[in-house]
This record gives sequence, C-alpha cells and structure tokens, in this order.
Amino acid sequence: MEEAGIASVSSSNSVRWVRIVLVIFLMYTISYFDRTNIGLALPSIRRDLGIDATHAGLVGGIFFWGYVITFMAGGWLVSRFGARRVVLVALICWGAAAMTTGLVRNLNELLAVRLVLGIAEGPVWTSAASLTASWFVRSERGNAFGLWVISSPLDALLAGPVSGLLLAHHDWRAMMIIEGLPAWIWAVVWYFMIPKGVAEARWLSDAQNQSLTRALAEEQASFTSVTQHSGIRRVISLKATWFLAGGFSLINLVVYGFMLWLPTSIAASGKLGPVEVGVLSALPWAACIVGILVSTRSSDRHQEWRLHAGVPILIAGLLLLIAANVPPSSLALRMTLFTAMGFFLQMFLPLIFVYVTELLPAADAIVGTALIGAIGNLVGGFLGPVLVGMLSGKGSDFALAFFGAGMLRADGRRAGVVRAAASRAGGGAGGRAMTCVDRRLNRSV
Repeated sequence: MEEAGIASVSSSNSVRWVRIVLVIFLMYTISYFDRTNIGLALPSIRRDLGIDATHAGLVGGIFFWGYVITFMAGGWLVSRFGARRVVLVALICWGAAAMTTGLVRNLNELLAVRLVLGIAEGPVWTSAASLTASWFVRSERGNAFGLWVISSPLDALLAGPVSGLLLAHHDWRAMMIIEGLPAWIWAVVWYFMIPKGVAEARWLSDAQNQSLTRALAEEQASFTSVTQHSGIRRVISLKATWFLAGGFSLINLVVYGFMLWLPTSIAASGKLGPVEVGVLSALPWAACIVGILVSTRSSDRHQEWRLHAGVPILIAGLLLLIAANVPPSSLALRMTLFTAMGFFLQMFLPLIFVYVTELLPAADAIVGTALIGAIGNLVGGFLGPVLVGMLSGKGSDFALAFFGAGMLRADGRRAGVVRAAASRAGGGAGGRAMTCVDRRLNRSV
C-alpha cells in the first residue's frame, strides 16, 4: 500500500520541490543570514561599543534565549494558526529586529535586539518541518529536509563574502540594515507562494492532489496501532526524545560556537582584511553543503540513519580536536582541517528530524520537533558562543574544541548503542522493518 502511494505522488514531484522546498529553503537562508552575520561584524562591534570577549560571546548566545521561547511554543503556534501564517508573521518581525541591530548605541540595546530577533525566528524551524511533513511522504522526506537544511551552511558560505564586501565599503551598521531588508521582501513572496494546504494548491491537478492526500493519509493511518495517546505527554515519555535532544544539544554546542567565532579565529592570523576573512570563512560551509546532500540522499536510498548521522559526528569532532592544536599562524593547515570538518559537521541535522517523523504521527512529531529543537538550540546555541568567548578571552583560542569533541564522541557512541540494540531486538533490515523495531522499543520504554 505504501509503495503504491509513493508511486502515485511521483507525478507531482517537480512542482512540489519548487513551490514548497525552494521557498522554504530561501526563507531559511534569509533567517540564518540575519542570525549569523553578527559573527563577521563582531570585531568592529566590539571596538565601537567597547565590548570584551566574554560579553561578545553573550551577544552571540542571547539570541537563543529568545529563540527557545518561541521554538518551544512553535508546535502550539503551528497547530493553532498554521505554519504558513506563523512564518509570515515571523518574517516581518525578524526583519524589523535585524535592521534595528544597525541602530543600537550600547551593549544593553544590542543584547535586547538580539533577544527579540531570537523570539521572532524561534517558530520558523517547527513551521518549516511541519510543512515538509505535510507535503512529502516518508521516502522523500530525508531529501526534502536536507535540501532546505542546507540553507544553514549556504548562509554561512554566503554571509562571509557578502558581509565582508559590505564591511569593506560600509560600516557594520549599514551591513545589518541592508541584510535585514530581504526578510520583508520574502514575506510578500511567502504569502503568495505557499498555499494553506494541499487542497488549496492550484498548481496541482485534481488527480495529483487526491493521490498526494491519500498517500499522506495512509502514512498517518499506520500509526494508529502504535500511538494510543497524543500530545506532549506522549512525546516526553519516550526515551528516544531525550537521547535526540541531548545529542542535538552537544552537537550544537560545537556548531554554533564554531559558526560565531570562525571569522575571529581566522582574523587572529593578523594577515588578512575583512574580504579575505569572509572568503576563508565560507570554505567549511561550502563543504558542509556537499556533506548534507551526500548524507541525505544516501540515507534515503538505504533507509538507514544511525551510521549516516553517528559516524560523521565522530569524524567532525576528531578533526576539530586536531585543528585546535594548530596555531593561528599556520593558517593554511588550519583552514584545511576546518574545511574537512565542515564536510561532516551537519550531516546529522536533517536525519534527526526525519527520525522524529518515523517515531511519531504528524501531530506528535510537531511537538517532538519543537521540544528537541528548543533544548538543542538553548543548550548548544547559547552555551557554545558564550564558552568559546570566555575561553578566547583567556587566551585559549578554540580550546572549546577539546570539550566539544569529547562530548560529540561520547554522544555518538551512546546513540549507536541504542540504535544497535533496537536492530538486534527486531532482527530485521530495511526502512519499514527498522521503523517497526523503533516503535516497539519506544513503547517498551
């Protein structure tokens, strides 16, 4: 039945990838631009506002206090108002906050604006994940998630050169205002491009609409024998939820610390201007895009997630650990290691949330995505930049890599043990067999 459903929606594939995934992808690219461009501007901001390294880390991390508030509420907001409307309001609000960053006069105002920016962007991930799950069946979901998730490294890839170019011709204030404006422009595009639901998609024929609706309904019906109770209680009762949230937190600790402080680390060589720093900052994220595409396509093809997420985590941690021992003066070697690490750095990201949709039906998956993402972004997104800033202020350039790499390796091994136990319990292989094992495992815990 599932295979027939998959075949029946194939005729609508190309239009869905353009009208849904591409629009989400560009929306999220703008979102990441507005949250991460502060990394390249940080040296100039510190100089103009008189901020030390510890407070600079707080500037990067406080975004996530606001982010987690509305991220956590994202499931309720999407259920109450719909993903389309939530993202539309978020685009308008974060565009205003991003441009206001260019008008701040002191540290307190900067912290306040970054907090508001986090609140505005918080529900966007859950909304985008909900839209993806509502428009793509299980066999397509890894690729669909992966394609818009690469907006994260793409932003880091583009933010370096673009922000560096703006800084070379303007100051950081003009850069913030110019880069905040696209959010308002995209709000108009979003309103007209994203339909309220599958039934309202005029660009689907009646046959395509019916086949997609039927395939999605059949997929959700397969959960009825597994899930007796829905909502937050069901989600928090699963040990898998806390394993995923813990792993996501530890990984984000490194990802966001690396993202914020990479330009400053490169600039520490003392040999480069803002444009050169921006270009070099982009290299790890170019490799990251390739890594995500390779990982999601391979995982969808093999219907396997444990090795596709766990092994890259271990490799990324090891490479960052090695890079931490290379002095800033050896820039070529350091950038080679950073770029190699970038290839593996975020292979896990789409796979975590694809796995959530495997464990839970749509309504509960929204709640699970919000909970896991909120915990991961608060712990990793706030502590990562703050800890790196504190260590940098004490002369320990990227010393956090030792700490982060050790946690990544431990978490990867733990996740591997849990999933291996599930595999042994079920005694089967393949996507549907592993899914059934996972459901039995989670019922038992």
